[in-house]
Amino acid sequence: MDLKQDVEHVCNQAFNAILLNFYPNENSTISWHSDNEQCLGVNPTIVSLSLGQTRMFCIRHKKTLTQHSFELNDNDLLIMGYKSQINYVHSVPKHQCKCKPRINITLRHIYDAKCCLQ
Repeated sequence: MDLKQDVEHVCNQAFNAILLNFYPNENSTISWHSDNEQCLGVNPTIVSLSLGQTRMFCIRHKKTLTQHSFELNDNDLLIMGYKSQINYVHSVPKHQCKCKPRINITLRHIYDAKCCLQ
């Protein structure tokens, strides 16, 4: 709860859901996607806290296909707001060499819990 409250203070926004992703090694990935489920509302803010191994994070514009990549290090906080889920997709690709585990904690606000359970 302390972590959640700290993030809410930084973002000036309340969150009511946490998603944990575990990346045990260099082969662990998440493919291109947007966090645009209907239960998250029209223009969701997604906050991502990285713990552990540094991993590459990629974003790509949906229309222009312009792509950017950057590293997310231990304790980095990434805030994806203002239409980022509408205009972009993001991914975590395979790591080029052996790496230690990484945990990603994602905070979000769910407006309609019934919708997310479907």
